[in-house]
Amino acid sequence: MKETWYCAECGSRDIRHDGILQWDADAEDWVVLTSLDDTWCEPCAGHGAEQKGEPTWGVPPEFTVVVYIPEGPQAGEVLLRRPLDADEVMDARAFAVEVAGEQERELSECNGHVPNCSGDLRVEFRRDPDNSVVIFSGESFYYREAA
Repeated sequence: MKETWYCAECGSRDIRHDGILQWDADAEDWVVLTSLDDTWCEPCAGHGAEQKGEPTWGVPPEFTVVVYIPEGPQAGEVLLRRPLDADEVMDARAFAVEVAGEQERELSECNGHVPNCSGDLRVEFRRDPDNSVVIFSGESFYYREAA
């Protein structure tokens, strides 16, 4: 993989940089006159004014783990998104347990079938973290029901 801009916090390759552009009427296109000093991760910036991510130049990690709510009123809400370290194991259940703990919930221990892309949590390992259609691996989980 070649070097590129990516976010060290969430793995996104959607890095933005401000600049000054001028319209070229002959070419019917914008011409970049100069780039300025502000760089940010667009997905991280969408989560709050203070959070801009950590745009980094280099070879991005091969995989990003994304944990989100697959259905219901909060469908699509991302609960965890970060690059996977090179020595980290792709253990979907471990990431689901981590996120469930942050939600002060426990995962169901049943080994029943959870339909693909349903359940309470969906854990995916993506080569391109901004592409929710093409994933490397994914697994869904349910929360344990209150007794």
